[in-house]
Amino acid sequence: MGVWSAAIFGSDTACDLKDNFFKRYNQGEEPQSIKNDILKQFGEEEKCDVIFALADCMWQVGELDNQFLDEVTSLVLNGEDIAHAKSLDADEQFLKQREKITKKFIKKISVKKAKSTKRVSPPVPVKSKYINGTVLAFQYSDQTWGALIVIGGKHFDKETYYTYIQTSLRIKNIPSMEDIYSSYIIDRSFHNMNYIAERSPSLYYTFTNCILGYLKATGTKRFEKYNDQFFEIVGRLSDWGDCSSGIFSRLGYDKYKTYEEFQIESIKELTERYQDNPEAYTSMNIKEIEEEMTSQDINVIIEKYNICQKYDKIIHFIKQLPSYQQIPQILRQLAAAYNNKGNKESLLKAINILVPLKDQLSDYEYCYTLGYSYFFLPDYIQAQALLEKALSCCEIDEKTRQIKEMLKEIENNKGE
Repeated sequence: MGVWSAAIFGSDTACDLKDNFFKRYNQGEEPQSIKNDILKQFGEEEKCDVIFALADCMWQVGELDNQFLDEVTSLVLNGEDIAHAKSLDADEQFLKQREKITKKFIKKISVKKAKSTKRVSPPVPVKSKYINGTVLAFQYSDQTWGALIVIGGKHFDKETYYTYIQTSLRIKNIPSMEDIYSSYIIDRSFHNMNYIAERSPSLYYTFTNCILGYLKATGTKRFEKYNDQFFEIVGRLSDWGDCSSGIFSRLGYDKYKTYEEFQIESIKELTERYQDNPEAYTSMNIKEIEEEMTSQDINVIIEKYNICQKYDKIIHFIKQLPSYQQIPQILRQLAAAYNNKGNKESLLKAINILVPLKDQLSDYEYCYTLGYSYFFLPDYIQAQALLEKALSCCEIDEKTRQIKEMLKEIENNKGE
């Protein structure tokens, strides 16, 4: 969980939750159902951020009930939120700001919003020539050529998400794809275990020094026009769309009025980035990264998506595999992906996949994965027997601890 201010939406968790809530709300889901599903997905460590963010969302759509309001109020008045911040080594300035902000927040949501936020039509996807994997050549101010690679882009009628990574390439003539393949990404995070050890395993397959931005309607109208005049498309790689994490800088599609202004500032930004640390390259060149991304090892692909927590990607990938590749171990990973989505519908899908596989998986694979499904439904009676069996044959310390915690929660809930 990244925390960057004491505000209610001052953490990555809160912001992502809000985006998820309103995406589902605008697609027609009921607010209470969304709230209940989201609450199942987070642990105690993120409790305050999650509940505050959910309360704000529910208040905005006019669905904040008194019971949930009392729960939010209690977190503030009993000092639990501040105590949690202290446990994360927050300084005194942060604690004072947080206390002030949360008390003001309670006053705000205690009064029903005069005009509830209405559902809006979700954005419509549109085609773009700047799809993920597109290689963009451009000229620096000294007329040498450089290149960017498009990753993590999403294109809609009224909004655009763009993410580029900058290559180490700098040559006299417009680059060929051979030049691209032999160059590197100006980023040390990809497969860098020293870096990952200080951050999160989910970053193992990501680039963190990205040029990244979100454009609303005005910027979206300029996006392709500006790109067409500044960049030349020299080829395409595969879709590296899940390799974006973090932000280094932006290009000014929504800031400048003319192409000339955009060009001048973009050249300046890209040059400064290149000169800032031109030797901070990936250990793998682009050809090697491309080969990894297009690996036909099914388990490697699934693991990549698991590390990045892209469970919908796993589901789509496995479901489109030919039937002869959908062996029991792969189907178990499909069920695990449904489990990780966490909502009731997905958990039931996981159970339907797993039950027929009972005699085709190891006791641990079957009992742990199915026990997980029943635990989060929650159906504790069936979950307990399965998890106890999984624990008896588990040899993975991390999983052993998790199973014990789940069984402990089951015991704690028996008396309720």
